[in-house]
Amino acid sequence: MAQLNLVQGSIPRLIVSMALPACLGYLFTTLYNLTDTFWASHISQEAVAGLGISFPVFLLVLGVAIGLGQGTTVLTAHAMGSGDEKSSARIVVQAVLLALVASAVLALVGGLVMPPLFDWLSPDAATAQASWDYFSIILFGNLFFLLGFALNGALNALGDTVTYSLVSIASTFLNFVLDPLFIFGLQLGDLQLVPALGLAGVGWATVIAQALGLLFIIYRVTKISIWPCMRQQALRFHLDTQRQILSQGVPATVNMMAVSLAFVTMLALIRPYGTAAAAGFAAGLRIEQLALLPAVGLNTAAISLVGQNFGAQRLNRVLESFRLASLYALIVLSTGAVLIYAFAPWLVLPFAPTPEAAAMGVVYLKIIALEYPALAVVMLAGGFLQAMKYPNLAMIITIFRLALAPLFIWPFFATTLGYGYAGIWYGVLVTSYGFGALSFLATLWVIRRDLKASFTHLLGIARVKS
Repeated sequence: MAQLNLVQGSIPRLIVSMALPACLGYLFTTLYNLTDTFWASHISQEAVAGLGISFPVFLLVLGVAIGLGQGTTVLTAHAMGSGDEKSSARIVVQAVLLALVASAVLALVGGLVMPPLFDWLSPDAATAQASWDYFSIILFGNLFFLLGFALNGALNALGDTVTYSLVSIASTFLNFVLDPLFIFGLQLGDLQLVPALGLAGVGWATVIAQALGLLFIIYRVTKISIWPCMRQQALRFHLDTQRQILSQGVPATVNMMAVSLAFVTMLALIRPYGTAAAAGFAAGLRIEQLALLPAVGLNTAAISLVGQNFGAQRLNRVLESFRLASLYALIVLSTGAVLIYAFAPWLVLPFAPTPEAAAMGVVYLKIIALEYPALAVVMLAGGFLQAMKYPNLAMIITIFRLALAPLFIWPFFATTLGYGYAGIWYGVLVTSYGFGALSFLATLWVIRRDLKASFTHLLGIARVKS
């Protein structure tokens, strides 16, 4: 794919050309997860529940990877927007070095902390063991995630969202083949070619697919304009550049940690309702991820567009990029909410191991679908704040929305008001809409402060003096 010029040309066309491949990539990532859940449902209800319980912990690994990726994207986009290829190359090289260090730390800390955490979150010992069987393999191969996201962050900054899409598509098909192979094993006569690993096989399939995807991402990086500059960079720590990456990446990582903590809170509240509730939530969660794909893709496009155009001081294009991406996200996610609500019973059925789990999954989906318009605002506002180099503001909002407020609001609906399992999701709705409004106000503050613009400028009624 040719490198896109994000500071010129039609913004709607650029949004579509970047968001569609990103959406396609995330679609196959979600199908990847659905494949894992589908095959786990052929093992046991505890296996499906184990995948669901390991999900918030998996988000911690993913959070570090996303932090590196977003920090690389924002800083590289700003540097490219100002025409500084040497600085862009240095940022990417330093991101790779940070990925190596972070990988070792994650493996060490995770190996010590995760087993007792799974014991606490799981409704029974079999589910806790299944969680660790899967996640211990992911922890072993976390470097492939971190390096992949760091390098893909550079590709995104230069307008290449196709590479991630291609990797996701190939990984999904490979995972569909490897999952049953490693779960159930392969035997020819008396010869056991591949051992039956159970849920651990899902972890091995993921690590192998991610490793092969990383090889392709590395190949694509060698084709971008800053690659010659990257080759000239010495492989030593450049502390000032790493500080800049961390200043952008750590808030994004903390955001994902807050998401992880939110899921831990959910699982703690779900636990009294049994294994069927945990399995139903895990099945419903995979379906929900499909509906959120457009906002994820649009957010990817918006971060790169806003970052490069702000670096080039094309302020009208900054506002137009954010306005259109937000409008598209609202329209598509609202449509998705209607479809998820209407077809929830049929959507959850293939991934729920028992009728009881399916019923719990339907309750979850029908309530949580109403949250999607608020999530469109939250996600696009967070991306805008990140691209404008206000990651700490986005982080503070996320911490309150997902880590602090849920400790009071969600139990209030579930326990105090007596809505039970459904009350957890009513609490999620209230939290998302409240903080969605706060996120929007935060974006208006940044628009007024840095772009010298107002709400009328954001709506496109007036133009900013660039």
